[in-house]
Amino acid sequence: SRTLRNALPIMRWVSPRSAGAHLQRGAQPPLTNNLTIPCDVIFGCTDDHAGRLYLNRVAHFYLIPVIDVGLVLMPRDDGEPGLLEMAARVSVLFPTSACHGCRGTVDRVRAREEDLQRSDPAEYERQKTEAYVRGGGNPAPAVVTFTSEAATMAVNELLAGLVDFRGGGGWTWQRYRKLDKGFERSQAAQPRSDCPVCGSEEYWGLGDIDPFLDRIG
Repeated sequence: SRTLRNALPIMRWVSPRSAGAHLQRGAQPPLTNNLTIPCDVIFGCTDDHAGRLYLNRVAHFYLIPVIDVGLVLMPRDDGEPGLLEMAARVSVLFPTSACHGCRGTVDRVRAREEDLQRSDPAEYERQKTEAYVRGGGNPAPAVVTFTSEAATMAVNELLAGLVDFRGGGGWTWQRYRKLDKGFERSQAAQPRSDCPVCGSEEYWGLGDIDPFLDRIG
């Protein structure tokens, strides 16, 4: 169908094998004709969990690849100098791959708290006082050399998807780099069958609906 022909070039760019499997299954994600997000790729550079879950849905509803960047600079809690964790992560979000929730890269409880803090600050403070939410948490890291390295990783992942300069068949769904140790590894995860975002094809290419991204609140 025309819908499937429109979707497949994007899917082949992201993952040729996934596109072929999708075609063999005969699935037809309905692409909307009224896209509210007119872009080819999105770089996610948010520090919060709620924002990542939002972009997580955008990738699936609009068939727009999201390259999400994360940076962890976690101080030691034993009084010794140095950092407990010092790492950068780049995740590519798109149908056929596991979403943020299935990868464990977001905390849904933290996301709910962040949404509440934005939408109802008074209620957030009340719940924090009563210990229903966890409060401020660790500050977002902002060390220019490390944030720049993480951003470079994200751009390189886009280039890998476009021209496969690494020779590995395109981009990697998730890349994790230990900044203090100087090594990097790929990470894999499978979509959970009960996941509302990536566990089925219901949301693939659904586009503009009410409520937006099928989110309430």
